[in-house]
Amino acid sequence: ARSRNCGGGLIATDFVAHRELLGLKASFWSWPRYNMPGTAEGEQRVLLVNSTIENNVGSLGAGLRAAFAFASNLTLSNCTVSNNLAWHWTAGGTYANTSLSTGGGIAIATAEDRTASVSLINTNVRDNVAALHGGGVSVAGPRPVSMHGCIISGNTCGGTGGGVHVVAGNVALTDTRVEDNRAVENETIAHHGRLFHINKEARERLMEYHEEVDTGREPDIENYHTGVTWARVPGNGGGIYVRFRTNLTLERTELLGNSAYASGGGLFAESHCRILTDSLRVVNCTAQLRGGGAATFQSELHLGGSPMFDRNAARHGTGGGLHCERGLVVLESNTLATLQGNEAVSGGGMSLHNGRLQTSPSVRLQLENNTALHKGGGVLLTWYGQLDLLPSASMTVTGNAAAYGGGIMVEEEGSLTLAGNSTLAGNSAENGGGIYVTGLVALQLEQAELRNNSATDGGAMMIDSLDPGSSMDLDEVFFVDNTARRAGGALRILDTTLARCLYHSCSFTGNEASAGGGAVYQENALVNCTPTLAGNSAVYGADLATPPARVLLMDWSVCREGWKGESNNTCTLEVSSGHPLPTLRLSVMDGFHSLVRTFREEVRLETSAGANLTGEVAAYEGGAITFDRAVLSAPPNQTYPITLVSPDLEDVPTPHIQVAVRGCLPDTFLDQGYRCIPSAKTCPPGKYMVGSTMESRACAPCPVNHFKEATSDAACTMCPPFSQSPLVGAGSINQCICLEGMYLVQSGAAAGCRECPYGAVCAAGQPMGVREGFWRPNASASAGNIYACARPESCLGVAAAGGSACAGGYEGRLCSRCAAGRALQGAECARCGGGLVG
Repeated sequence: ARSRNCGGGLIATDFVAHRELLGLKASFWSWPRYNMPGTAEGEQRVLLVNSTIENNVGSLGAGLRAAFAFASNLTLSNCTVSNNLAWHWTAGGTYANTSLSTGGGIAIATAEDRTASVSLINTNVRDNVAALHGGGVSVAGPRPVSMHGCIISGNTCGGTGGGVHVVAGNVALTDTRVEDNRAVENETIAHHGRLFHINKEARERLMEYHEEVDTGREPDIENYHTGVTWARVPGNGGGIYVRFRTNLTLERTELLGNSAYASGGGLFAESHCRILTDSLRVVNCTAQLRGGGAATFQSELHLGGSPMFDRNAARHGTGGGLHCERGLVVLESNTLATLQGNEAVSGGGMSLHNGRLQTSPSVRLQLENNTALHKGGGVLLTWYGQLDLLPSASMTVTGNAAAYGGGIMVEEEGSLTLAGNSTLAGNSAENGGGIYVTGLVALQLEQAELRNNSATDGGAMMIDSLDPGSSMDLDEVFFVDNTARRAGGALRILDTTLARCLYHSCSFTGNEASAGGGAVYQENALVNCTPTLAGNSAVYGADLATPPARVLLMDWSVCREGWKGESNNTCTLEVSSGHPLPTLRLSVMDGFHSLVRTFREEVRLETSAGANLTGEVAAYEGGAITFDRAVLSAPPNQTYPITLVSPDLEDVPTPHIQVAVRGCLPDTFLDQGYRCIPSAKTCPPGKYMVGSTMESRACAPCPVNHFKEATSDAACTMCPPFSQSPLVGAGSINQCICLEGMYLVQSGAAAGCRECPYGAVCAAGQPMGVREGFWRPNASASAGNIYACARPESCLGVAAAGGSACAGGYEGRLCSRCAAGRALQGAECARCGGGLVG
């Protein structure tokens, strides 16, 4: 019987009872010529042993078509099904729809109310082609289909399921290898010297065709098929494709080197499927879009045993190892799951897009050396994606890399809960080496460790611009030996809306930043945030730092008499045209009163049109912004504004400075460039020689912050680092005093002006005092002996040298003891009454 539709090699329909075929070879490059029809009801069994089915053509099951309307059983043992082609022929040429051109090697269909089953044992299904679905094997229907010890390799489909395609089925693979299969789209397939091309335009025509079929109308084939080719359908599931409530079991199964034009290089599941696995291995599979190793949509994936996703790639999309969307991934009890060496644009190891990863007791999850070009080197949680780690489970995220979130990225209402043994180590990124969070998110870390991660900003973690409603909780998190090439060695917070301390109970040890905040760098300084800090380092703010908060003019005495340093007043400098401006020294402070010592771009001075300003670029000296070469040449007897300009200082309050250009001093004259040229010989202490010619030389006082101790024609010397001389014409180094924010160490290896420690008050030229809320034993205590009080309002501090004052009713170390006549009542020392004494 000649058929244009089914079984190019064999058609098995309700098999004749107990038929056994040994050593059968069906090799026909032709239309179907071998039928095994049967009509008897009851149990029918057929066994094919050591048989070969090759080089056949048909539209459903080119090699073998098994369709059961009665109770039947089909077994293939030690067989080979190879080089068969499933396509559908019409008078107009080649035509495909959703039910034909399926099952390049084998097509199986079963009914709900029958007890049919199919078993493939040690069978090789290879190098078959299906125009649409199931390049190797296609299964439709709920009755059991099992494959044990099989190899499904080198098969190709033009739609979904390069190796295996299942719809509403119940399929189990045991000790089976699915290897080098392809699901392609919109490309030419070559088979036995013939070229078959998937048509780009036929999809809409096919949709109309099936609408007519579904409504009972007779379709006009010629109208929809104009001599063209197969329909364009998605290329999902390079190895295995399942959909519509399929139950799939994979025990000790390997998916190796499969590829998908769209998603799910190794495995693709959609529409409420349930997949149970034991020690699944997915290696070297690729997809162009999502899920290089596996992609699931509205389905459940249960991983048991020791699953491995290794070196898979999503070339242009998300989830290099695994992508879960609107579904669930469950790690069963005692599972050791490993995702390593996977690649994607985002979610190198795994992406959860409105999907959830659920852990069971004693689970171990390892994400190692995965890479993402954009977000989430190890894991991407986006659009309600959730990762929940039970306290009894453990997770290690190591060696992953991305631009944002080298280990984990959480965004767009994603949720991350790490309540167990979690370690993020050795991950790297531009932002957030271990974790990056942004938008509306929920983040809960408890007793996690972030170690040896690195990034440009936020070596271990970066919190960026949270939306209202976000939930953040860091409880006993350990940040150890993380590094930032710029700011936030462990943690950088780029959110100004946070009104509470996130890291109060955390520990920061040995973290390092090349700019600010060895431990934490945040946009705003939070009050009473006192985590455990030890051994952190940075150029400024070894522990805590913020961006620049204010700019101070340290040497205010250069201003014209009457200016007292108020921010709303203007400092006026007086100078002759063409003479150097007084040296301007400014300090930039952050929100924790640390001296900002690094800037990404240069700081410069600008003035108004009509004036020429040279030497306008600042020099950095010990954290101070210094202008010691600035010269303003302009018409005299006018005032010119001076503005401090730098991208790092945008929106930061800066001093108001202007220059009043006066006429030339006696014995000088104004040249054509508005320069006052002196008209003399050696100069006494406190003065230096100016003038462009021997005849015009004259002595001028040393400018502010300079001194000269001998009579000579030498220049004045600048005061040592972090010191200033507020007087013009200083004749001794002793006239240089420490700057605001610095204090004087008078002897030893550290002698000189040193930065004011955290908790101290350092006024210009004054001994070190103590801030409110802090305490030190006595005036001779070192900078390292200043402590934060447990009850800040009990410690009044002192503004200058001395010990620390306690509030009324408190005394002792840290002002923590009630004074005589008082007793502790609640959290306060209350006065004793009624004849009682404290």
